Amino acid sequence: MPGPPVRGRSPLSRAALVRFRAMPDTAAATPPNPVTQALLATMDDRHGDTAALLAGLPAGALDWSPAADANSLAGLARHILDIEGHVARELAGGDSTWTGANGTQVDAPSNADLLTELLQQSGRALNALFAEVSARDSARLMVALAEFDHCAMHHGQMQLTRHLWEAAHPGVASRYEHWR
Repeated sequence: MPGPPVRGRSPLSRAALVRFRAMPDTAAATPPNPVTQALLATMDDRHGDTAALLAGLPAGALDWSPAADANSLAGLARHILDIEGHVARELAGGDSTWTGANGTQVDAPSNADLLTELLQQSGRALNALFAEVSARDSARLMVALAEFDHCAMHHGQMQLTRHLWEAAHPGVASRYEHWR
């Protein structure tokens, strides 16, 4: 009987790795299929919205948390970058074993410009890596899908955190609008 899922990781990603890793490489690298293209377009859109979530806030706002055990905007952005790093290592065929503890990067010092640049770098790297993934790499694509779903959850958490920050600071004009 398998053990409990690793916290913060979808059981789908582990099952996909077990099921598909041994498949033979039957195809050379091809342009991303329409589903992969849509996945990358969604990631690019989320990166843009994440930059908007981080922008226009006064000093200290990125580190604000709505509760003692809740993540800040900067912490959530760093966690998303950690997840995307895992996806990049998986797509590159390298060691994608998670060696840190959950939340190891969430308290790292950050500013909106640095986080936005890191998101742009991550997006460029993932787009390039997806272009090299072959049809045999179903497992890698399944990991990416599961982890991008994980990122989507945290992106929504960032939106909520930004709105809670604005509600807690009514004197500061809101500059974030998701439906732009």
